Parts: sequence; C-alpha cells; structure tokens
Amino acid sequence: MASVAMTWRRPLLLALLGVTALVFALWGALEYRRAQTAFILETERLQTEIGRRLEKTDMLLRALEAQAASERDFQPEAWRRVAQRLLGQERFLYSAEVFRLIGERERFRLEARWRATLGRPLVRDFNVDGRRVWHPAPARPSYLIATLIEPDHPGVQPVYGFDILHNQDLGPAAQLALSTGGTVTSPPFHVLSGRKVYFMMRPFYLGDDQAPARPWGLVAVLVDGQQLLQSVALHPDIALAMATPTTHTEPLFAVGPTTQNAGTLWTLQRTVWLPTDSQRLQLTFRQFVPWKTLEYGRLVLGLLFGWLLTLALWRAQRALASLRAARQRADARLFDREEEAAVTLSAIHDGVLTLDAAQRIVLANPMALALLERPQTEVIGQPVGTVMVLRYELAEGLAEDPVASCFRLQVPVELPENCVLQLPNGRTRMVEGAVAPCRAQDGHLTGAVFAFRDIGPATLRARERLEASENRVKGHLERLVHTDRLHILGEMATGLAHEINQPLTAITNYCQASIELLEEGEPSLVPEVRAALHQAVRQADRAGDIIRRLRAFVSNQEVDVRPLDLNQVVANAVFLDAYDLKAAGVEVVQWLSGQPVPVMADSIQLEQVVLNLLSNATAVLQSRPVGERHIVLTTLAEDGWGRLEVRDNGPGLGPEAQARLFQPFYSTKPQGLGLGLPICQTIVERYGGRIEVESPASGGAVFRVCLPLAAEPPTTALPVGRLPR
Repeated sequence: MASVAMTWRRPLLLALLGVTALVFALWGALEYRRAQTAFILETERLQTEIGRRLEKTDMLLRALEAQAASERDFQPEAWRRVAQRLLGQERFLYSAEVFRLIGERERFRLEARWRATLGRPLVRDFNVDGRRVWHPAPARPSYLIATLIEPDHPGVQPVYGFDILHNQDLGPAAQLALSTGGTVTSPPFHVLSGRKVYFMMRPFYLGDDQAPARPWGLVAVLVDGQQLLQSVALHPDIALAMATPTTHTEPLFAVGPTTQNAGTLWTLQRTVWLPTDSQRLQLTFRQFVPWKTLEYGRLVLGLLFGWLLTLALWRAQRALASLRAARQRADARLFDREEEAAVTLSAIHDGVLTLDAAQRIVLANPMALALLERPQTEVIGQPVGTVMVLRYELAEGLAEDPVASCFRLQVPVELPENCVLQLPNGRTRMVEGAVAPCRAQDGHLTGAVFAFRDIGPATLRARERLEASENRVKGHLERLVHTDRLHILGEMATGLAHEINQPLTAITNYCQASIELLEEGEPSLVPEVRAALHQAVRQADRAGDIIRRLRAFVSNQEVDVRPLDLNQVVANAVFLDAYDLKAAGVEVVQWLSGQPVPVMADSIQLEQVVLNLLSNATAVLQSRPVGERHIVLTTLAEDGWGRLEVRDNGPGLGPEAQARLFQPFYSTKPQGLGLGLPICQTIVERYGGRIEVESPASGGAVFRVCLPLAAEPPTTALPVGRLPR
C-alpha cells in the first residue's frame, strides 16, 4: 500500500511544485510588468516635466536676448531688471550673463575705463594648461568677455573680463552659437563655489536700418543641473542622471539612490533624450524595485487557485485514468475470454455448433466441420436439422428432436445413447452430446449451443487401454510373486543351511574320530573302515558344498538396479494392495515428500518390501474395530538418506518381539513362517540401507526403511493423497 500511495503522491507533488513555480513565474512577470509600466509612466512624467522646465529656460534665454537686442545701444540696467525678474521664477537658474564680442582696439579702451573699477586687467583666461587659475589674456584678434552678470555680488567679480571664446571648455560652444545664431548648451563645469553648472547661450545682434545687424555678443543663462533634477517630484526609489551627447557615458548630474540595497529585486533603467530643440541632453532613469513593494496578495490568490485547480485536475485525471484502466482491463479480459473461447473451440475434440433463435447455425468449430464432413459454406446459416441428421438405433418409437426439445423446454437436453449421425456420403458416426440453451440478460432465449463427439474411436481406445492396463498389472503381479518366491526360497535355503550344517559338522567330526580310533585298533579292519569313513567324509563335504552353492546362487541373483523415486514405489505398492486394504477396512494416509526421493534399487524388490510391511500392518490391525484401522506412509529426504516410515495404530510390539523380529522363522502371527521381515531386511541391506522398528508410547508400531539417496534424480514425485475406503 505504501508503494502504491507513493506512486501517485510523487507525481502530485511534482505537479504542485510545477504549478507553484509557474504561478511564481507568472506573478513575477506580472509584477515586473506592473513595476515596469509604473516606471515608464513615472519617467515619462519626469521627462515631460524636465523638458518643460528646460523649454522654459530656453524661453527665458530668448527673452533676455530680446531685451538685449531691443535697443540700438545695449542698456545694462534695463537688462538687469529683466534678468532679475526672470531668474526669480526658477531656483535652478544660477545666474544670467552677457558676453561681449570685442576686438583688440576695444579691449584697450575697455580696460582703460574699467581698470580703476576692477583694479586689474579686464580680459583674462582661466584654467590655462590645466591650472585652475586666472591669467591675463594675450593679444588676440577678438575676444568674447563677460561684461555683465546678474546677480552681481563680490563672489562673481573674478568672472568679469573672462574670455570664453578662447577657453578650451567653453570656446567651442561659444563659437557654435555665434556661427549658427541658435541656442547652444555648453559642457558642464564647476563654478568657484564648487557647484556643477552649464551654460545655455544665444547670440544677439545690434544695428539700425542703415547698418546691417552684427553679433554684439552672447546672452547666457547658467543652469544648475543638480538643482534642476532635484526640483522635480522624484520617486524615492528612482535615480536620475543627465548627460550630454558627448559625455553620456558619464552622467553630468545625478540624484536619487546610486546603489541597490539587500532588499532589491529588480533594477529598471530607461534612457531618453530631452524633447527640446535647444538642449540636446540625455536622461537616464534607474529604479531599484525592492521586495516590499510587490503585491503578495496576488501571489497568494494565484497559488491557491493553481493548487485547487491542480488538485481538481489531478482528481479528474486519476478518475479518468482509473476509468481508462478499468476499460482496458475489461477489454483485455473480454479479449482473453474471446481468445480462450476461440482457442478452446479450436483445440477441443468435441464438435460445437452455435445456434440462433431461429435454430440456424451461426458458428461451427473445426472439429464440428470435421465430424460433419462438410465445408463451412454448407454449414453456416443453415438450419441445424438439415446439417445434423440424427438417427436412433433400435428405437422403439418416434424420438423427439433434441434441439426442438431444448428450445421448447429451455433446459439442457442430452442426446440418447443410441444416437447416430448420418453423414453426406452415407456413412454414420455414433455420437453423444447435449444441447444447452443460451439466454440474454433479461432471461429470454437467444439461441443454443450443440456439443457432440464421436464416441466410436473413444470406445475402442478405452477398450484397448483397459486391456493394456490389465496386462501390465498382471505382469507386474507375476514379477512380484516370482520375486517373493525367490526371496522366500533364499531365506529357506539360508535357514536350511543353518540347520543342516550342524549335523553335517557332527557327522564329519564323528567320522574323523572313527578314523582315529580305527587307526589305533585292529589292523585287519583298518583298510575297509578307513575307506568307508573317507567316503562318508567326502559325501558330507559334498552335501555342504551343494547347500553353500545353492545359498550363494539365490542370494547373488542378478537384479535391475536403477534410480527410483521412493514416492513412486510407495504409490505402486499401495495401488497393488488397494483391494486387500479396502477389504480389510484399513485407511491408508500417504504423507509423501513434495520433491522426488531418489534411491538406487530394484523396483520389484523395493515394492515387495513395502507390500510386506503393509501386509504385516494390515494383519495386526484386525484386532481394532472397523473405522479405527489406520496406516500412515511417510517419505522424506534428509542428510543424504531417503526415509520411508510405515506407522500403524495397532497393539504395538514388546521388547522381546522387537529383538527377535528380524530372525528367520520367528513370527508373531499364529500361521506365520517368520520369513517376510528377514527377506525385507536382506533386500534393504543389499542396497546399503537399514530397516528399523520401534513401538512408540502412544501405541502402534513404526517400521522405518532408510536408503542412501541416489545422485541422479528420478521422475517427479506423486502428489500426496489418501486412499479411498
């Protein structure tokens, strides 16, 4: 039961594990999609907001450029007022500046005017040769110097006069703005306060209707990128970085978490470009999604649904598999039954015809066709009366058709003993059989089965086998009688030799003494007495020699020694003695070994031993009432010996009888010769065995025959049985 339970539990556990993994995967995918969708929506919002702020910055820059170019001559104070008003609108705008484009001549004029104010040369360079210090600018054809800064405070004083046109960081952006006339974003840099900023710059032009417009300088807004990113409502789990097209591999500005913590499950990242024409900036959003933000309720519901669905499907699958297995078993049983029926009908030696309700033949086995001596085409579909033409020998009246009787009475009907089947060629067969009705499930008659056989050959074979069996039994009994006579003769010769040898020995001794006396007596009688006595001695020796030769001949006769099954020997002996045992009212119980007990002996002699022991036991049981006379025969093989025990429930044997039982001419029966058991002992000892007797305290006697086991096993043992009374 445990193995069967594990057989279906293991796949169920695997299915539950698979469903759990699938639910986890689907839930994870859905949670990832939900987090990704929320992340995209949030980043689009941030992108729009930052773009809107940068667009506003561009509009502010254009307003400053428009203010600077609105007058024929640049008006610093008016520009400052506009700049102050605009810078106050956004905190990420660090400052607004004006860079004036001048030549060498204008440089000396401006420096002469501002030297007293600044206390130093006006035009200067910064971060020359990588040293972040101020240096006076050398003579150049043109300069783009800072001339106006708002807000103006002491901290920005060093910036005045800064020539960005020839600065290695800001110069390219300034030249691009002057050449294109559009808004240009500079690379980021650090101001003196340490903050990282970048310029948004745009050229402006001054002129009148008579003179063409010429670039007067640049207006620029200094943008604090870090403050710009911090000004938007940023999700606490989202990091934001901004870079330019040339430096997007390293962010210029970044806010939010930079490293993931231990509870981070996913890292989402998205890179976009700001949707502004004036500022080509790249935004990189990164969100660290922790475990705690996931919706575990969906997971629990999904697991419960998946498990319940799996259990339901599993129960349905098991029920379906059980139904399928039951159907397969039923089909297999039906096929086996049909195959068995077909094989049986083909193998049996009886003819079988299956009839329908109209008494037409629907099935005929090969033996039926052979007995009818008709082909199948002349049998199938024909009325049974036209095919099975039956006659009745020595019939005294009109006999009813057995098929009609079966259909009328709806009970099995046997053929009469004198039934003869008429064949197409005019010959006949003596047959026997019966017709049995077939019923449907509701009990109504659907047809019948007609079984018949040819009993002519069977009768002849039975007669021949009976004669052969009688001949074998007769020959076997003759050999047993002959063997019994030979053994009796041998024992009689042995007894006679023992009895005759004593007087012969005395005769020899007396004769020898006479010879000695005569040799001491009268001399005249000596020759005659000596001759006569010598002749007597020779005759006595000759008689003893004859008796010894007879005994040697009888005891050394040739026998058929071969491997025997002790079980078979016992069965043969019980079969031969069955009539006498039954007549004596003795019940024989055979507890024979389930395996062969092989011994080397002559079957006739060994059967004679068993028959003698059965005869003795039957004789002693006559003192018990009928119904209480029992003999138990037991065989077994153990320790290299084959053992046969013959146990009876008679009066038993006394100590004196047990001691003399195997002596010749000793018998406990009034009319016994006392030669049976000595003969048995001689036969058993001839084959290296022994015979023993004991009288248990429970009563009766036990004779035990032990023979060495043979190396070559004989045929299989007979089944244990009980002799019928």
